[in-house]
Amino acid sequence: MADTTPDTTLDSNQIEENFSKIAIGDLQKKYSIGRDPLYARMNYLQITTWKIDHKAYLDADQVAHMDGLHAHIQQTGKMKGYPIPEPSGPVELEPEETTAIVEASPQQISAQPSFVPTGERSHSGEMEPMNQLVKNAQNKAQ
Repeated sequence: MADTTPDTTLDSNQIEENFSKIAIGDLQKKYSIGRDPLYARMNYLQITTWKIDHKAYLDADQVAHMDGLHAHIQQTGKMKGYPIPEPSGPVELEPEETTAIVEASPQQISAQPSFVPTGERSHSGEMEPMNQLVKNAQNKAQ
């Protein structure tokens, strides 16, 4: 009789992780909605996607909330009123604070204006100040 045991044994956590995630594209098809409405629903439910090989997935609990919200929207036409669950999905760890010692040497900083007005502004027309500015720039360029 042939041995029917698999070569690799997966524990229940590995099996659950491998098979309980549903791709975002599949959810769009399931609910017949576009990407923006799907992400609006996920945002409303405080859902963060899981990323595997640059693809976004939701786990089974997240999908259950999405299903509930979808049914609520079908009944009421809006998301408002559906109970918002606790945030779910992977948690990004805040980077540890690092301390650096920086030595600064004093420097002499002087500022010279790059534009010096040569006359008073005329309020006779809208283009007059612009014409004066262009004329000043042309004189400096020569």
